[in-house]
Amino acid sequence: MAEILASLSSTPLPTILVVAGIIFLFISVGGQLGAHLSAIKVKRAVAGGLGGVLLICGIGLYFADRPEPLTAAVDKTKHGEPSSVSPTTAQEKYRLRADRVEEGLLIPTESRVHLAGGQLKLHVDGQYLNGLATIKSVEIAQLEVLAEEKGRPTVLKLSVEKDMVETEISLGEELEITTEYGVFHGHSLLIQYKQGRWHKQLLGAEPNEAQSKELALPYTDGFGSYPEGLLAIGDSWQFAGGELAELMGFGSYLSANGSATMKFLDVVDYQNEQAALIALQRLEMTGTTLDADGNEMQLSFGGEGRVFRSLSRYVDLMVEFSGTMKLETSAVMEGQKVDLSIIGPVTIKIELK
Repeated sequence: MAEILASLSSTPLPTILVVAGIIFLFISVGGQLGAHLSAIKVKRAVAGGLGGVLLICGIGLYFADRPEPLTAAVDKTKHGEPSSVSPTTAQEKYRLRADRVEEGLLIPTESRVHLAGGQLKLHVDGQYLNGLATIKSVEIAQLEVLAEEKGRPTVLKLSVEKDMVETEISLGEELEITTEYGVFHGHSLLIQYKQGRWHKQLLGAEPNEAQSKELALPYTDGFGSYPEGLLAIGDSWQFAGGELAELMGFGSYLSANGSATMKFLDVVDYQNEQAALIALQRLEMTGTTLDADGNEMQLSFGGEGRVFRSLSRYVDLMVEFSGTMKLETSAVMEGQKVDLSIIGPVTIKIELK
């Protein structure tokens, strides 16, 4: 008996449960196990139920104790969707913000905004018109760090390959489709940090009136947006003001107010790169910027989204947002003031290319 107890004491719990489960199942079916255990004192139904429970618990504990290999998690990725990569310990922490930004860093991005079926209101000469509007915009650009000081960027180059907005407006039986290009479409900017703020200048050409207005707008680089130090899964923080505007793809703005809660959800494999999956929650933002003609435009956002941030390069691999957007602007056309407002469902997607 002492030998049996010693053997059991060194046997893993899952193995004991599996063996016990098999014994009780055998009793429930056959009635007895040799001449030692009999189903006379243990009802077969109870033995069968108990055996099943013990067997399931034993097998479950056995597999629960085996961590899923990283390669198995990566193999589950389909159509670009991330797969979960479990941290080695529950207390493992990660850095989301680089200690220093290296000179020569390139960040090529593609940003798309789509507002479909928005409710349009037009006020002209005391008359109100209602209609529908669809807006599609795409911007392809590259940000390059030309110089840094103490690990923070001081000189940037922004090259805008494409900045286009297509608008489809339906008023009654009239349908108008227009395509406009941003003021820096096909141009490059030099952005320098001097005396506590960023200064922008157009490269290779003299700026026109609309470009001069845009160059005068404040700029947020976004490199210092994420919290310093180490973060654990489940940690939360706030984005606000200019940091939130930069995250949503608005590097330049007259004003930006609002906030969003960011929550570190998991570590995942995204496009063959280990990334932090971050929830973008309770986003409420209002801001003022300029349209392609240099007119002030008010934007309001509300909704939620998600961010995939590289844990090795400390850049956002993808920002995805869906919610509601409201756009308001005024302009003088043929001597008359025109007030325009559009509100509708919107999706925003910014990807590192």
